[in-house]
Amino acid sequence: LVSDAQETWERLSGPGSVDEVFDMELIALPHIRYMADEFESAIATARNSFDPARNVYFKEQYSKSIPAAGLSAYAKNLWEVVYQKTPGAIAPDLVPGKSDAVVKSD
Repeated sequence: LVSDAQETWERLSGPGSVDEVFDMELIALPHIRYMADEFESAIATARNSFDPARNVYFKEQYSKSIPAAGLSAYAKNLWEVVYQKTPGAIAPDLVPGKSDAVVKSD
């Protein structure tokens, strides 16, 4: 997954390397059906990482100062840039009320 992100970032001609712009962390979770207790524990640990008071992922230097009202438009525009420059990308159907995905093909 990390190498895929690096390749995508290079195709986008983003500033610097993907490691300079993003902090990526992969978490392997136990199987929810066969190891339910361990799964719940791992989820609780992951959930705590997103507590703004702990400031693990919400670092000041990453803030774009985007108001909540503009977050949707910002995310949509960002995804459209990624989608346009990534062969085979899966684009969300942007029609409200639809949750289907469309596979981009040439």
